[in-house]
Amino acid sequence: CLHYLFSNYLIKLSSTNLNVKYFIDTFLTTLVVDYKPTTFDYNRMLYTLMRNVSEKVNSEYFLQFDEIKNPEFFKNLPVLYIAAGPSFQENIEWIRKNQNKFIIVTVGAAYKTLINSKIRVDIVITLDASYKVLKEKQFSDSDVKLLKDSIVLYSSMTDKRLVKSFPKNKFVFDVVDSYHTQNKMLSASSVGEKGVELLLSFGVKKLYLLGLDLALNQETGDSHGKMSNSSKVKFDFEDQTIYDRSIFGLNTGLIKVKGNFLEEVFTTSLFKSSIECLNDVIKILKTDNVDIFNLSNHGALFDGVKPLSIDKIKLEDLSI
Repeated sequence: CLHYLFSNYLIKLSSTNLNVKYFIDTFLTTLVVDYKPTTFDYNRMLYTLMRNVSEKVNSEYFLQFDEIKNPEFFKNLPVLYIAAGPSFQENIEWIRKNQNKFIIVTVGAAYKTLINSKIRVDIVITLDASYKVLKEKQFSDSDVKLLKDSIVLYSSMTDKRLVKSFPKNKFVFDVVDSYHTQNKMLSASSVGEKGVELLLSFGVKKLYLLGLDLALNQETGDSHGKMSNSSKVKFDFEDQTIYDRSIFGLNTGLIKVKGNFLEEVFTTSLFKSSIECLNDVIKILKTDNVDIFNLSNHGALFDGVKPLSIDKIKLEDLSI
């Protein structure tokens, strides 16, 4: 019944609830996230692509990974990739103390907190298309001034008004579809997994993930760190309706996945879609000489990624 997905996203489900929980979660996650017509509808996608991509496709700053035969930008330098999940905020002091051990890459929702915490930010990645949301939450005129010493990687859908405000060191990458014949373009539900794709494509050999939880704070139910400039959701674990499969949406209804440190963690269907995209990215791009470590204490487990507590990192062996 999943063969014609766009034709049956309104299919009704009934169940005996006997030994089918896993299948229902998978089925609902697929329909609600990947093929929900209101998530990023077709007409909106066409308009966004025509308006924004057409202005960038011939830019000399457009990243074309097919032309990078032996990417050695980072050599064997350790890269700390910081996203805006719950574990990001809890480890701010550790990041500040050890920032000189890593090249620091982050997302639009986290860079302001890092810089205000006196943490150097080398690269910022942004994906979303909405000018209003990004301008208000992440890239106001005063906030953009903080990026004067950083490189910005922005998507082909990023509004040109934002692009003009970015510092001179900026580059654009493909998203949704590839507009250069041999360019790599993998599916991404969020900037989190897209950032990992970009870093692996750049040839990063030692990648440390922090705040890329793709799961809730397992104590408070928060979807993101409180200091992040991202759309946040908070769940009450005592509210039984969040476990009810008759009410299930992008940010309603929780599912369990394998945890990075815990046996299982609660996550949303939207995060679950990102987990699956990230697993695909790692499966395709990670080679035997690449090590990826997940430092996120609230995080989900990712295929091919090693859980590593920050107090177990051999910092004396790291330098940039």
